[in-house]
Amino acid sequence: DTARKEQENRALLIENAHRGEALRNAERVRSLQRLAILLGATLLILLAAMALQQVNRGRRLKQLAMTDALTALPNRRHILEFFERTLRAAREQVGALSVIAFDVDHFKRINDRHGHHGGDRALQRIAEVARASLPEGARVGRMGGEEFLAVLPGIDAEPAMAVAERLRQAVAEADLDGLRMDERITVSLGVVAALSEAARRLEDAG
Repeated sequence: DTARKEQENRALLIENAHRGEALRNAERVRSLQRLAILLGATLLILLAAMALQQVNRGRRLKQLAMTDALTALPNRRHILEFFERTLRAAREQVGALSVIAFDVDHFKRINDRHGHHGGDRALQRIAEVARASLPEGARVGRMGGEEFLAVLPGIDAEPAMAVAERLRQAVAEADLDGLRMDERITVSLGVVAALSEAARRLEDAG
């Protein structure tokens, strides 16, 4: 009996040892699984962050490609694309559209008297004033040099003339103290109103 019990005890000890080893192996496997999950989640977060950064970089590059570096206004390409879109929309919706083209008077004289830096500052100030003077939904862009174009969706000739006059006065009255200029800046403007054929027929019928 004693020998049998000792044999049973040894068998139990061996079984317990095997079970302990199996538990330790299972725990190691679970630890490796948790580590793999953590590493996978970290990798996914890093990839998502890189993708978001790439998207933001693409947006910034696109924005830079469509923005005039000096004035932060839409550049020539951007403002013309906006004009074409709004013109199509005006035709499709039987609506009105006006544009205001304007440039700085005697800009060469400004550059000659105050240098190119002074001319750049003047253009920046004009851009600020123009942006603030336009109605909601309108957009102004720099065509190049001292030339600008404002696109006014949904506005016909008479209101557009009023906007142009308000813009002209705002530029003439702009605060130039920070520019160190002894003269006022003025602009010359031209207004064109574009109506669809359907809108013209409706106006004629009215």
